Amino acid sequence: MLLEMCRRDRVVPVVSAVVRHSFGDSSFFTGLSDFVIQLRGTSMALTGPRVLAIGTSERVTMEELGGVDVHRHNGQADIVAETLDDVYAAIRRILSFLPSCAGAPLPVRDPDSPAAPVSPGQPMRQLIDSLCDEGSFFELKRDFAPSLITGLARLDGYPVGLVASEPAHDDGAWSADACLKATRLVSNCDAFGLPIVFLLDSPGPREEHLAAVSRAMMLAQAVQLAEVPRCWVVTGQARGTGLLLTGSARAATDLVVAWPGARAGYHDDPGPAAQAGSAADAALWAPDGMVTPADTRRVLAAHLRAVLGPAPVSRPGKILRSWPAGF
Repeated sequence: MLLEMCRRDRVVPVVSAVVRHSFGDSSFFTGLSDFVIQLRGTSMALTGPRVLAIGTSERVTMEELGGVDVHRHNGQADIVAETLDDVYAAIRRILSFLPSCAGAPLPVRDPDSPAAPVSPGQPMRQLIDSLCDEGSFFELKRDFAPSLITGLARLDGYPVGLVASEPAHDDGAWSADACLKATRLVSNCDAFGLPIVFLLDSPGPREEHLAAVSRAMMLAQAVQLAEVPRCWVVTGQARGTGLLLTGSARAATDLVVAWPGARAGYHDDPGPAAQAGSAADAALWAPDGMVTPADTRRVLAAHLRAVLGPAPVSRPGKILRSWPAGF
């Protein structure tokens, strides 16, 4: 089974729940899973503190070695659960967005109205709740690379993966960890046929992130190779890596729209040509035009209905499912 997991030669979702201390083979299996839930008070590592003490004379506690505060910050744990009931609820919630196997029907439900209308100036998580069906957003890896928000949600009843800049953290920068975080979600969505919605508001990489070229290119390749619908909404700024990933020539996306007043460019150009209000410029990086915040949900839902139909079927992951995109 471990060899099969290393090849990722499978067509069913794999969710691992760490409910006791985990060392050795069980940790290898967990590290290769699609989604990981860790119960507070447990530890997950390659080996235990006693072996470490014998081999290196270093003494650490279970929590220091591989507790939830370690793995929620390094990206290994998608969800931290406080109780066993929370573990089981998280497993059910994750599986509710996924087909039973690749090639099976997507679990489309009757759409729910969002909690509130979308409006400019909303905090990003509030915007997400306003865009998606009410109460449907399920965030993953919240404390890992917090400049990017990732999770599963429903939009007009369709299950989707969601990737959103978080300007409140590091200006929504696409750091190396943020790119890895997004690549992992893109890979999982592509494997099981879930469309991906990107909400972009990032001024581009800071100086400390300019060395993250390989991670950014890994994400760019993942977006390019994914065979599921990919929809981009530029809500604020799209600069540097963020602009590159939208596929300005529409090579890696199905739908790219921008809010009025959005800006794009590889440098900080204050001129009018950098604004979405310029039709000529917007055609380069937002080829599907401008959309008002209030109309964004309708446009996205209409696109998903058009490309997926009323009873969409997932697809076996032929490319990204075999990518070494684990943590």
